[in-house]
Amino acid sequence: MKFRSAVLAVLLTSGAALAQEMPDGVTQADLDAFQAAMITQGCVIDSEDKAVAVEDATGFSEDQLSAIVGFLMEAGQMEMNAEAAGIRLLDVDACEG
Repeated sequence: MKFRSAVLAVLLTSGAALAQEMPDGVTQADLDAFQAAMITQGCVIDSEDKAVAVEDATGFSEDQLSAIVGFLMEAGQMEMNAEAAGIRLLDVDACEG
């Protein structure tokens, strides 16, 4: 899996098309697991090593990761981080500051 490729694909296709409802095949437990994996990586994915660590920790498919990243971006809970050339998790106490 190429997490960074999946993230880029979501960014190119998401736009306003994603609704605020949970994506098909994604549960709250999936979101929680993804956020926990992001937190262990410092809330920012800015390298292939960190992306692989999140993939390994969650065990999610590329489609699931794309759906989760798209959902969190649309919900304002994740953003592109230009400084780190990656993505950053927001609105989580462990990621503030």
